[in-house]
Amino acid sequence: MDEFYRGEARDSATGRPRSLSEKLFDARVGLLAQLDKHAKAPEMRAGLADSLHASAASVPLGHIMVRPGDKEILVRYRERSAWNDVDEEKAEQLSRHLGHLPLNTMKEPETAKRFDLVILKLQVGLLDHGPEFAALRQRVERMANDLMAVSSTIPMVAERRSFLERALDPEWWTNVTVEDLETIRIGMRSLIQFVPKGKRNAVTLDIQDEMGELTIDDEMPSQLPGTGSYPSQLEQQLREVLQEHANDLAMIKLRSARTLNAEDVAALEAVVAQAGRGSAGSTESIDKLRERMGGDSIPAFIRRLVGLDEAAVREQFADLLSNTSFNAAQIRFIKMLVDVLVHNGGVAYEEIFQPPFDEEGSVVDIFHNKTDVIVDLRKRLERIEATAQAT
Repeated sequence: MDEFYRGEARDSATGRPRSLSEKLFDARVGLLAQLDKHAKAPEMRAGLADSLHASAASVPLGHIMVRPGDKEILVRYRERSAWNDVDEEKAEQLSRHLGHLPLNTMKEPETAKRFDLVILKLQVGLLDHGPEFAALRQRVERMANDLMAVSSTIPMVAERRSFLERALDPEWWTNVTVEDLETIRIGMRSLIQFVPKGKRNAVTLDIQDEMGELTIDDEMPSQLPGTGSYPSQLEQQLREVLQEHANDLAMIKLRSARTLNAEDVAALEAVVAQAGRGSAGSTESIDKLRERMGGDSIPAFIRRLVGLDEAAVREQFADLLSNTSFNAAQIRFIKMLVDVLVHNGGVAYEEIFQPPFDEEGSVVDIFHNKTDVIVDLRKRLERIEATAQAT
């Protein structure tokens, strides 16, 4: 629970580290719950709830990334009244069902979002007396100090020296409130881009555990050559382009794990080529992203971005999901496999021996009396993978 409120939760379905936009959403709903729990900062709380509501309301119910299980939650939180009372359970539910959706924060500058996350963690740490508060404070002080050093040459930084001076004043920190921290967030977030590049680790560090250990965030992307986009932004832009083609026959077949022919593959390649010529980034940057995601074929690459249709996957695993001879752990394993397939667009056979599938033991232990099921799973996964190739 504590790691959720500090914006460090992993995706419960896939075990993958959550993206920066997801971490921000988690931290914001976590802060909202903490403000409700401690009955603090009512005006700031209302503004935060308004912002979260606007983000949820901006997502179309028919968007390709809205899974069937998400829709009920999204419908509920498109209403402003649903945000009036958020407790721990609701915060986790919001994280599971809305955090991965294309919220409007995805379009904001990377450096500003990372600074937002630092301040959100500070605010939560202040409310729950978290052990990482001192380390986070030091990071803000380092950033303020680095910005002070360039304030004489950058007018925009010079105009906001008062915020930097406040962050560097030990007395200010003595009685700091969540509202004070919010003022600093708003005043400094647009300046972080001016922190000298060699000193930006203060922005990209993430608290790893409850003891406050600091480590370089593995998700911090390097800037792609020839473009101002970061991979996380590029992925989102590509998803938006692909959403425009959601009803194309080739896209429907790809997401339904149906066999593709040469014409389908050509159509999918044309969509990516179109994205490469447009606002989603250059062809070279898309190729770079493909390499980072494993060097897949174009259809497999697209499916990693948009996932598989849940109904189609459930249909392919219907006999296993309804198998009355399976015990509870075996059913949970199959349900998790379905969820990961839907979210990631595919699962390699060797991955079912790794996290998150080993939470209750290895697949061999879970199906110790049904080894034929493991062989069957391999065939099903390979068959799904093969549908991302032309026949």
